[in-house]
Amino acid sequence: TSDEDDLKLYEIDKQYLTKWELWMRDPDKQNGKPLAWDTVQGYAVNLLTVLDTVATNPQFPNYTKEMLPIGSNKKTQYQIPRENHEGKINKFLDSEELEKFKDYVPEDYREELAKDVWFLSYYLGGLNSVDLVSLKINDIQKENNRLVFYRTKNNGKRSKRASIVPLRDEAFKLIEKYSNSLSKN
Repeated sequence: TSDEDDLKLYEIDKQYLTKWELWMRDPDKQNGKPLAWDTVQGYAVNLLTVLDTVATNPQFPNYTKEMLPIGSNKKTQYQIPRENHEGKINKFLDSEELEKFKDYVPEDYREELAKDVWFLSYYLGGLNSVDLVSLKINDIQKENNRLVFYRTKNNGKRSKRASIVPLRDEAFKLIEKYSNSLSKN
């Protein structure tokens, strides 16, 4: 290649790396099959090691650690993709309000179902109702104590990347509560 085709150190920034990740995951650019997330992660980690070495090398005084394009600052730095994106439970209610809701006794079956759906969504890391409806029993991995599924996007298509949510005992109890009635239908 010519010098014009060579990538310059200062050209590697968050925007460049984001485009690079999209290229790595594009099946059309990768002979019909996108590279796995752990492969992309491996390349990004290796690049970070090289850039970190340059930033700490006194031969390159104009390139410092503050200039690294990969790091924890989501606004200015590229985030290395992680294969295991475990969901977190967002705290919208404090513990006292949550206990009141748990202790509430529904007046009829539909109210009980609505309460159970809310808690199932809560225990599954705030899973939205569209994804909750499309879950399958095969999405539950009992041996790993987690739920692995593909999110439904706005256009109705399922995502290409699996979402992984820890399967808490409370969520599993709710799933079991309704699994018998679902299997009869």
